[in-house]
Amino acid sequence: MKKLIYIFVLFILFACEKNEAPDCQILSPGNGSTFESGQDISISVQASDPEGGLQKTEVFIDGSKLSEYSGFLLNYTLNSTGLAVGEHKISAIATNDAGMTGEDEIYINIDPIELDKPEGLSTYAREEEIYLAWWGVTNATSYNVFWTDDNSDPSTSSNKINTSDTYLEHKNLDPTKKYKYRIQAVNGIFTGPLSGTISDSPKMPALPPPTDVTATTSASSISISWTAVDVTGVTYSIKRKESTGYFSEIASDLVSTEYTDNTIELGRGYYYKVIAHDAATSRTSIDSETCYGVISKTIYESERNNENVSSSLQYDTHYWDAEDVTFDLDKYRIKGGYSGSYSIYSAASYRNFDADCFNLDLENGDIVEFKLISGNMSDLWSMNVGLRVYVRSSSGTYSDGEIYSFNSPSDSYTFNHTTSGTLMGVYLDITMWEDLINYGPYNYEIEITIKRNE
Repeated sequence: MKKLIYIFVLFILFACEKNEAPDCQILSPGNGSTFESGQDISISVQASDPEGGLQKTEVFIDGSKLSEYSGFLLNYTLNSTGLAVGEHKISAIATNDAGMTGEDEIYINIDPIELDKPEGLSTYAREEEIYLAWWGVTNATSYNVFWTDDNSDPSTSSNKINTSDTYLEHKNLDPTKKYKYRIQAVNGIFTGPLSGTISDSPKMPALPPPTDVTATTSASSISISWTAVDVTGVTYSIKRKESTGYFSEIASDLVSTEYTDNTIELGRGYYYKVIAHDAATSRTSIDSETCYGVISKTIYESERNNENVSSSLQYDTHYWDAEDVTFDLDKYRIKGGYSGSYSIYSAASYRNFDADCFNLDLENGDIVEFKLISGNMSDLWSMNVGLRVYVRSSSGTYSDGEIYSFNSPSDSYTFNHTTSGTLMGVYLDITMWEDLINYGPYNYEIEITIKRNE
């Protein structure tokens, strides 16, 4: 009997030793550790069972399971984003095959993220827009931009724009209002202090330039007209320049959409631009498109003779005599002819009974049109109104030139001056064959129009 009791006691002792609970220990973090919100927390748990019957190890944060592992060492990284500021419990439980458990627990603290006040605020006013910028704040993941347009403190406003950038393009704004701003750094649930206040007003949209600008000529003036700019109280100014030179203002504070320029010189071409002004908003438009006007000037034979140009009944008038006079005009008419009757009986030759030679003083890209306006010649087939065009090079050498004949009114010739020469001359003459009999009067009128290359 004593022997049986002894064996039973040994059995009980052996059974108790085999069912010993597993050991569980949190290696890291240390108890009482402090972390900043959003910081990663490395959790390491070591478990063991004397009989080798360990089944699993689990780790929890405030009772919520984070991870489970069947081995002896569990490693887990916890991101603290979302954890409330304050104390939290991390616990670990190891379970063996007999259902017995071993536990360990520690406490950690989560501190709030400290965010600085944004500094370096600046604004740049654009058309109906304000560009706002500031310096970045350490640990900030975004920024709240509070704004008002009623002169109140932006911090009390529900107008809030969140941006991850350190600038904001605040668009579609009213240029008549002043906008105030304050900035706040943000990281998750945490916000920093508000910045100081900065304010600005957007610029007015650009004032559009006048359109449909047109120049209309009369006998002695050029009238400029345009389509009004749709802005209340707008006024206009006009700039003018001659074929060469620079634009300068000739009129201002105009309220109508028309202006007549009486200070012109006949034969001189003028370019015009119209500019709109809005005094209420201090806006000025860009220049309008350019319009052009020119009134022809008539030059008679007597004027040409006074300029030492070849006169009537001169023989062998050479085109280099063009150096004698230069007509620096953009549109003019040459009138000449012979008022009496004239007859020649010699044969096989001709003479000039009227010849003119002058310079046009053109530059590369200028366009010239020659047009016979009128002619009163009894025998056109025996007479010729000739035009010799030549170019003088920079070295002073003249080309031989080409002759273009005008045989009837409305004949025209357009010369696009694109050669390397800097000067073009014209030699006009009327010739008559000497073996014919012709009676006057004879007259002609040739219009010369030059479009200067701007």
